[in-house]
Amino acid sequence: SRMHGSPILPIFLHNNTDGTCTAKIYPPLFTPKTTDKDQDLYDVTRKLVTILEHEIIECPEMWFWAHDRWKDGRKKYGPVKKKR
Repeated sequence: SRMHGSPILPIFLHNNTDGTCTAKIYPPLFTPKTTDKDQDLYDVTRKLVTILEHEIIECPEMWFWAHDRWKDGRKKYGPVKKKR
């Protein structure tokens, strides 16, 4: 998006009780192209994460994260300690 000026179009499909789906399409986001590339990428990522958070809060039963996103965390921070 930042390199070519193309929009990012967040689209989510929601299951309906009759077996169909409804598409929820958000307005397009554009990544700014200033002299601060890191901030540009941070800003658009923050907007995308906020949209995702709202989608998960609105319909949590639609979400299941199976990927071990933080698998390297065990190496960096050690095993998870359970509270008693």
